[in-house]
Amino acid sequence: VLEMQDASGAFGIWGPSDGDLWLSSYVTDFLLRAKEANFTVDPRALKSALDRLSNFVAYAQDFETGGEERAYAIYVLARAGRAPVGDLRYFIDGRIDRFSTALSLAHLGAAASLTGDKPRAEKAFAAAMRKLDAADTNVFRHDYGTALRDRAAVMTLASETKVVAASTPQLVDVLGKAYQSKQYTSTQEQAWMLLAARSV
Repeated sequence: VLEMQDASGAFGIWGPSDGDLWLSSYVTDFLLRAKEANFTVDPRALKSALDRLSNFVAYAQDFETGGEERAYAIYVLARAGRAPVGDLRYFIDGRIDRFSTALSLAHLGAAASLTGDKPRAEKAFAAAMRKLDAADTNVFRHDYGTALRDRAAVMTLASETKVVAASTPQLVDVLGKAYQSKQYTSTQEQAWMLLAARSV
């Protein structure tokens, strides 16, 4: 995995070039989870990855729609104890409608929960739950996402943070129906379904 990291701390999909910011958050999330599970993780590589995400959040321009990379980076930084609290509050209070996916909203909610901000966590997760019902267009998404992946990831984050614990049975049902409609699953779908199963 670390062979895919470039000098800036970002990760590329085929090598240490053309760092992908959503993918960089995903890999850094994996490294943090591995460290939390007592696996050995190179501290310099992890610090470099977190520094890259922090710089991205600090210097990225505002946006009208999307926000998947930004939300994931904020969540990963919060998981590492480096949450950009001002940005997090700004996005939940004034820009929440600009985030395009249920997963990006759940990332904001989980980040707020990790910082102890229960009202904002509940607000972001409520928005994520509403967006879960949106139709799956099955078009290519730059965050490697599908409706199934997003539902599994929202269930994981909701279960881990216990912000919307009462909704877990509903999420399990929604995820099960989404899975039954698939003929095959992607790596992202499989990884997040495994995390979802573990989280509940």
